[in-house]
Amino acid sequence: MKILCPLCKTEVPADNIHLVREVAKCPQCHEVFSFSDSLEGVSSASRSRPAILPPSGFQVQNGPDGLHIIRSWFSRDAFFFLFFAVFWNGIVGVFVTTVLKHGDARMLLAISFHILIGIGAAYACLTKFFNKTRMSIAGNVLRITHGPLPAGRARTVQRSDVKQLYSDERIVHGKHGRSVHYGVKAILKSGGEIDLIYGLPDRKEALFIEQQVERHFGIRDEAVPGEVER
Repeated sequence: MKILCPLCKTEVPADNIHLVREVAKCPQCHEVFSFSDSLEGVSSASRSRPAILPPSGFQVQNGPDGLHIIRSWFSRDAFFFLFFAVFWNGIVGVFVTTVLKHGDARMLLAISFHILIGIGAAYACLTKFFNKTRMSIAGNVLRITHGPLPAGRARTVQRSDVKQLYSDERIVHGKHGRSVHYGVKAILKSGGEIDLIYGLPDRKEALFIEQQVERHFGIRDEAVPGEVER
């Protein structure tokens, strides 16, 4: 039996098909869809998984005005950012002071890149210590904001636009090795996907957020190709 994408009619390979959950992902347009209607005598089954406890650094408020999840950006690596920012800006500050007192101010152009690195490191350090992400569900609207310092992308998502949620893993290879981060994506009924939140250090954080939003939006938890293992 062939499984065809309902949007672009591309045949979906076996690797992109979950037979148990009756969900497939198109390799061409990336549409995620259920093919249960193509099967006779088989009903689609949702997953039942235990409640995930709030991870460290999370505050959850569930009241008459809706659900509020607050996640602190603070973690142990904030002290690394602090050390680097102080060390880097200390060296750059000494050089800048010396140039302004005894040298040609035009020499500052030669180290402008280093100055920008110092400013960026100091700003990143401040966000690590003071910023929080706030996720609020009131009625059928999810709002995600970051602050008090501007950083990250704010989101406003309508329940009527969301088809499914899932958590994903992202691996970044850099000069100092490999880093792994996690995020929560929303599959839209229009056919696309958007990031609700990303850059999380622990998959439990992504899975907790996914579960809470699904429960309050009344979205049935279904398998999605490429999602984080439970």
